[in-house]
Amino acid sequence: MKIYQKFAFIKVLTTCRRLISKYRDKEKYPQYTLFDTRYNRMMDELFQIKEAYLSGKLATDFKALEITNMLDRNDPEEIIQAVLKLNQFYIQQLRGKLF
Repeated sequence: MKIYQKFAFIKVLTTCRRLISKYRDKEKYPQYTLFDTRYNRMMDELFQIKEAYLSGKLATDFKALEITNMLDRNDPEEIIQAVLKLNQFYIQQLRGKLF
């Protein structure tokens, strides 16, 4: 695997974590406190993706990353775009590398 590809994936993943953390701030974004449990699950999922990726155990035969299914239409556009970008990177760069 190319170093650039590894760095790019981790960078996109870190952006997702940063944005979700940002919207979990109850004082700045009280309208998103309703989603706190789901955002916690998303953060856990991102951590697991990162650990699996760094250890070389990320499955590359899924149609999409599970975190994509966790998105809600009421999420901030920034989060939606970041997660979709992560999923797009997974599909285009990682998925299918076994074939």
